[in-house]
This record gives sequence, C-alpha cells and structure tokens, in this order.
Amino acid sequence: MIIEDTNHPSWVVVADAPIDLNFAMYVANAYDVLPKTAMFADSPRWPPSSHALPAGPAKLAMVQQWQQWWSAMVAEKTVQVERSRQEAERWSTLFSPNAFDNVEPPLGRCLAAVYEEFRQWWELTAGGHTALSYWTDCVPVGNVVNHVSRALGRPVAPFQLTVHFVYLGLATIVEPTPRYAIMSVHPPSRTIFNRQWWTAKIQQLA
Repeated sequence: MIIEDTNHPSWVVVADAPIDLNFAMYVANAYDVLPKTAMFADSPRWPPSSHALPAGPAKLAMVQQWQQWWSAMVAEKTVQVERSRQEAERWSTLFSPNAFDNVEPPLGRCLAAVYEEFRQWWELTAGGHTALSYWTDCVPVGNVVNHVSRALGRPVAPFQLTVHFVYLGLATIVEPTPRYAIMSVHPPSRTIFNRQWWTAKIQQLA
C-alpha cells in the first residue's frame, strides 16, 4: 500500500508485507532457529506446527546460517529502498523457490521442505497475505503527518518512508536507514499503533 499526500504531493509512505521477508521469518519459527538476541522474539510461536531441530552443533549452525541469510536479505532490501520505491517492491534475489537446492545445506533443505506449507498459509483467504494487508491498512500515517505539521506550524518537508511488515519474529522495530523500517504486526500496540514511534519518525524526516 502506498500512502501519500494527494493535495500537495510531498511525502510518500510505502507500507508492504513482502513475501520474502515473511518466508524467512516462517522458516526461523518453524525450525526454532531465531537468534537469541534482543532483535528477535520467538513467542508466540509461528507456525504452530514446528519442525524444530534437536539441540546441538547442527542447530547452532542452522541458527548462524539463517541469521546470515536474513541479514543479507535485509541489506539487499535496504539498497532497493534507497534507490526507489519501485525497486523496493521486488523480491530479494535470495528468495528463489525454484532454486532453494542451490542454497548451502542445511538451510537450503529447510527452505525447500517448508515452502509449500508457507505458500498455502500465505494464500489463505482469511490469513497469510490477506491478514497482513489488513494490518498495513491500519498504519496511522496521515493523522501523524497532520499532527506533526500542526506542531511545526508548516507543511512537512518532502520525504519517502518504506515500512516492511512481517507477521511475527521481531521484538523491536528495525531501522536499517532513516527511510526504511521493518516491524512485526504483532503485537500491534508496539508497532502499527505505536504512535510515539511514528511521530518521532515523521519528525525526523519532516
């Protein structure tokens, strides 16, 4: 979804739920390999039917490999966002369902093993991408921009902000750059309805 100033075009907010980032989080939750850092949250668990790996060196290797994959995907998204909003909507080159066999194991095998069940969830009429689209429609940008504009006593300066949403998995709002953020839709009080964060972000850009 693109939210913008239609009366005096000056700002644009791209609110999207990319399939590649959501698949990455699905994999991490399914195999219980979310890194134990302040950035990530493994509660509540999603999907509920876990493929959890037994504790040991193999699981530790999978955690590290997944984190490297996630970080590389976010870095690629960040470059796309900084170039243009159109490029920001492209799939990551690291998300290739037809080429998961080319990903180094064990990650490649895990990606291939759960992709079909993820796709089925993603395409559910009452879940998946539809559910995420509901939340992206709730982003309170227009009201926040008006509030900031009144506080400044002038229209906000032109800006572009891209926010990518994942279903679960992030404990904090991740900000790779001032113009790009990634957040979970749950719990919405800490992200989508976190008016303090949205206000501070618009103030920063305005």
